[in-house]
Amino acid sequence: MREGSFVGKMYTVVMDTTVMGWRLRQILLNLLSNACKFTKEGEVKLAPREVSNGSDFVEFAVSDTGIGMTAEQQAKLFEEFSQADATTAQRFGGTGLGLALSRKLARMMGGDVTVTSEQGKGSVFTVRLPGG
Repeated sequence: MREGSFVGKMYTVVMDTTVMGWRLRQILLNLLSNACKFTKEGEVKLAPREVSNGSDFVEFAVSDTGIGMTAEQQAKLFEEFSQADATTAQRFGGTGLGLALSRKLARMMGGDVTVTSEQGKGSVFTVRLPGG
């Protein structure tokens, strides 16, 4: 196992080197990369937390103050080869596979990736996985 700290509030996260640990790493790298790509000015945050509501989960919220999305754009966001719209693809590039693959990896581990967003104000992508 390997420990690392996040800048800002100090969190210690234990990242294991099992397949599940590498999958989580890939998901978080993709979400953080996207957040940085779509945030010209402002901030990108990663906030881990434990959730106990009858069953134990861990959540990682990647939030940004970037361009945000409409409800229509969010509806197709996790489809393969899909991006928010054609102008987004032209302006920012990408294949439209990262979010689809991230969600598939999370679901393979018994979790999910979800999004909330408001156009012009930013987005929050949440990875929720079983904690134990």
